[in-house]
This record gives sequence, structure tokens and C-alpha cells, in this order.
Amino acid sequence: MASGATGRTPTAGRTGPNTPAEFIVEALFAGLLGGSAVALFFLVGDVLDGQPYFTPSLIGSVLFQGVAAEDVTGVSLDAVASFSVLHVLAFTALG
Repeated sequence: MASGATGRTPTAGRTGPNTPAEFIVEALFAGLLGGSAVALFFLVGDVLDGQPYFTPSLIGSVLFQGVAAEDVTGVSLDAVASFSVLHVLAFTALG
């Protein structure tokens, strides 16, 4: 059977990545997909509550600004941005 220019035999019904680079790309994709699903879940909940982006604002304010959770009453876009960066990095690393 011909192996083509790559020197590898094609595998029918391949189930996973063959190289470390393919593994990393698939892990990054899985992490971004999972993180997006979680973010969308909380966005829907916040919209239904009448305060879009409140959850990431709350978490970002507590983690990065040292504000007590009970003192967060509105949305801080700085806190949302900070938490969003952390969220993407965490889910990408865990992907």
C-alpha cells in the first residue's frame, strides 16, 4: 500500500491526534468550546435576571479588585474583561 509523500500510512477511522501539535490544537479547541459553553450558560442566566455580565463582573471584582462579594451591585467592565481573560486561559489550559 502506498504511503504517499509523508511516509505515513493513512489510517481509516482515525480516533485521535497523531502528533503532539494535533493534540495541542484539539486540546485548545476543546478548552475554548467548553469555556464558551460555560460563559454562555451564565450569560443567559444573567440576561434572564436582568443584569447581563453580572456573574463575570462579580467574580472579577472579587478576584482582581479585592471587593467583597456582597458589595458588588453593578457591572464593572474592567472586572468582566479581567475575568474573561482568566476564564479563557484556564479553560484553554485545561482543554
